[in-house]
Amino acid sequence: MTQLFLVAFTLPAMAIAQDAPLAQTTKEGLVDALTPPLKLRGAEVTAMARPSIDLAVTFALGSAELSEEAKGLLATVAEALGSDALAGYRFSVAGHTDAVGRADDNLALSQARAQSVKTYLTSTQGIAPDRLDILGFGETRLLFPDAPEDGRNRRVEITTLN
Repeated sequence: MTQLFLVAFTLPAMAIAQDAPLAQTTKEGLVDALTPPLKLRGAEVTAMARPSIDLAVTFALGSAELSEEAKGLLATVAEALGSDALAGYRFSVAGHTDAVGRADDNLALSQARAQSVKTYLTSTQGIAPDRLDILGFGETRLLFPDAPEDGRNRRVEITTLN
């Protein structure tokens, strides 16, 4: 059985409605989403928290193995990360789960899923491993805290570090 797993990208001053359909993901959209804000006269321009985009990445239930669909999506992510606009940046790949199951199992699963994403991006898509740090948060940072078992809490968040 395949379950929905979300990859969240942080984008400035933009929120995605909880029930809105997932946006079509393009290289250009991801580049825009992951490019840090411009600096004006030495002051960083930040309107709000970094913007975010949720991408559907599927894994088998309780597994960190990427589906073929997920690999296709991550190939687009790799195109964005490999673009000239993002070439000098490093990123964190943070795994999250829902609250189904034991907390320690969810922590390990979130770390394994983040590692699967990193491994795919580095070993098959040519992204330098030193550009990606991995973290696992398990069920500690739910996207939908009022619905802890909601599948939309399962995601990998990719954030620009520098």
